Amino acid sequence: MSTRKEVLRSPLHHPAFRRLWLGLVISRLGDQFTVIALIWFVLQLTGSGVAIGLLVFCIYRVCGPAWKKLKIIRACWGSARSSG
Repeated sequence: MSTRKEVLRSPLHHPAFRRLWLGLVISRLGDQFTVIALIWFVLQLTGSGVAIGLLVFCIYRVCGPAWKKLKIIRACWGSARSSG
């Protein structure tokens, strides 16, 4: 019966998962603050809504998918190098 209780527990009851989840939350917040800072910088530099629109387009449509692929490649490359 005790194994049944362990299966039903939330993943947040595991310290390692809590640390992973907290790290991901902090990382995502940092990513969003970077976008806000870039938008603010472009607004202060140019004062143009078109420049901000172009920046947001580039961040989310051009750089976003490429950055995710780069992260995956780097993670796979790092694990392959450490195991080999």
